Amino acid sequence: MNKDIEETRRYLESALSEARLTEELFDASQISKHNIPMTDTISRPELDAKLETIGAKMDGRLARIEDRFTGLERRFDKLETMLDKQKYTAWAAAGATIVAVSGIVFAAYAMGFGAFDSGRETAKLAADAQHQTSAALTEIRQIVESLKVPPR
Repeated sequence: MNKDIEETRRYLESALSEARLTEELFDASQISKHNIPMTDTISRPELDAKLETIGAKMDGRLARIEDRFTGLERRFDKLETMLDKQKYTAWAAAGATIVAVSGIVFAAYAMGFGAFDSGRETAKLAADAQHQTSAALTEIRQIVESLKVPPR
């Protein structure tokens, strides 16, 4: 920073000496009211003080900008942490969905086999019931025949 101040000081000194030269070259009658050269010169301590003030202001502004970037960096870190948590939550939800769908498919598969087996069992039970019914009907007819009174 001191190097920049020294370069600025040299530049201002050269500009000041050039201004004095141009002031000597021009006639006062040729200078318009908008181009009046500065007649009061600034002393070296005043210039140093002004440059130091400007430097301090710039340092303050730079510090505020750095603080803002630091704040943004912290916000981005928090956002990244939140996104990581959401990523794990999404993977957990996907896993739970896969387990649930697998369970539903397994249940439907089991119900299909149960219905198929039930159908086979029902057909067998119906055939047994028909056989028992026809046997009972035959027995009832025999009993009815035996209870009939013979004609006289």
